[in-house]
Amino acid sequence: MDTKENLKVVVAAHEPAWVPDGEEFVPVLSGAALCQSDEAVPSNWKRDDVGANISERFSAYGDLCALYWAWKNLDADVLGFACNGRYLASNYRLNRKKRVAHKDFLMHRVATYGIVVPSETNFFVVTTATQFAREHDELLITVTRDVLSEICPEYEEPFVRSLRITHGHHTNLFLMRRDLADTYCSWLFSVLEEVEGSFASIAPHVLENGALCALAGLLLDPWLDAQNKRYVEISSVRVDDKATVPSSAQYIEEQYRTKYGTKSEK
Repeated sequence: MDTKENLKVVVAAHEPAWVPDGEEFVPVLSGAALCQSDEAVPSNWKRDDVGANISERFSAYGDLCALYWAWKNLDADVLGFACNGRYLASNYRLNRKKRVAHKDFLMHRVATYGIVVPSETNFFVVTTATQFAREHDELLITVTRDVLSEICPEYEEPFVRSLRITHGHHTNLFLMRRDLADTYCSWLFSVLEEVEGSFASIAPHVLENGALCALAGLLLDPWLDAQNKRYVEISSVRVDDKATVPSSAQYIEEQYRTKYGTKSEK
């Protein structure tokens, strides 16, 4: 594989946002089918409601609607996905936007490993399951485990194992050789559709606000584990206004208080 290969990084957003220069970056408006006007879609952006798509299910799938569209419709030898203003990064420049990794840097790594993912997130003193439950309904985890047990049992234990630890690749950010991306997306969306169907009659409200997109962030590691896939980690960078993060000490203190509560003054 060389730099002449066709690499596309889908940049998903539900409203216009900054996109890096370079033909490798393909901005896609998530949930375009729900837009009240065509003017809401910038002229240089793709719509996720053309061809095979799940755009009308944006409420549950969020920015994953753009990934589904790319998987089904976009011609690429190497397929990447970025959302929430976060990108794979190549260096530690102070300017966050200049840190975004471009084609040559990415192709060199995907040619060697096949899969590129961001460095792991570490919650330090709380498990992945606990952290997820802070923002989403725990029933999502229970139902997902049941779905895995039923349709692909070899993934159940890796899923459970990933929930019990405090670190992992908890993000929908990756770059893969096309055959690997096809395999991953086929598995991912088959699982999510089963989860979606399970909630349709019992608690559809649980899937609102892109819950399945958040859930997908828990499924990459079990897939890598069960498939025994080789991959390389590189840094990532968030370029939007939410990029500021607390110091490590502040973050650990916050997680400690979440788990153990605030100590009373003596």
